[in-house]
Amino acid sequence: MKKERFLITSDDGWTDGTKILLEMLLEQGCDAYAIVPEHRMSLCGKTLTIHKALRINHLETTSLPVYTINGSPADAVAFATSGIEFEKPTVVLCGVNAGENVSVHGMLGSGTTGGAIEGAFAGLKAYAISYAIPYAKANEYILKSWKEREIMKKIIYRIIEKTIAYFEPYEFLNINLPYPLTSENVNIEITKAIPKFYLASFEKRIDPSGRPYYWYIAKKAKGKSDEDAYVLFEKHNISITPVCLVSMEDEKRYKRWKNTIMGKVLSGP
Repeated sequence: MKKERFLITSDDGWTDGTKILLEMLLEQGCDAYAIVPEHRMSLCGKTLTIHKALRINHLETTSLPVYTINGSPADAVAFATSGIEFEKPTVVLCGVNAGENVSVHGMLGSGTTGGAIEGAFAGLKAYAISYAIPYAKANEYILKSWKEREIMKKIIYRIIEKTIAYFEPYEFLNINLPYPLTSENVNIEITKAIPKFYLASFEKRIDPSGRPYYWYIAKKAKGKSDEDAYVLFEKHNISITPVCLVSMEDEKRYKRWKNTIMGKVLSGP
């Protein structure tokens, strides 16, 4: 662990969830620093900023090595790995996010997993870490100190210590911790990602002036017993989903599309 250089980022900005990760590593004698968005960037995905200048500032409200960026978590990862101002990291930890990040659909939209995706493409060992805080409590956690912080440090450090040597190119681990964490002795399961966790719909309402407006409403799917959502919410275990971003291992799918395109599209009518 001590031979690695860690970058910490988060789509929530500088919250106690992010502070937990940085403190955890520094307490263990690791080389670590944080670059976080100036403002909350939830659901920004893997957005990269190309339409304005990026600015980096040292966060003066803490003695920890923390910097802010006027961009996304993916921007923070891209900037750090460029080596223009910081020593290049070898590992990126994104989180701890206040709220779960499960499902393929969810990971594609999440700023937390967006940072991990950018890190994996940059050749870093990448982790996205989320705590399944209920939505009604999320703002409270973003603004205050987390009572679970010491338990969380032990769990996350143990997971990283056991997994960091086994990454292959273009992989990241999507880790979701069940709420509430009351003990470090929580079962861990390796899971698949449910395709879609939030089943979206819209509710039509009328404002005081008589004009309609629409409110996004999402129901949650349970998923199968080996999928992240089920393990996290039904079994209340830690879900670790390995994600490979670039893979040609699915030979059956490759051959199906090759035969379809070569046989029907390119051969003419």
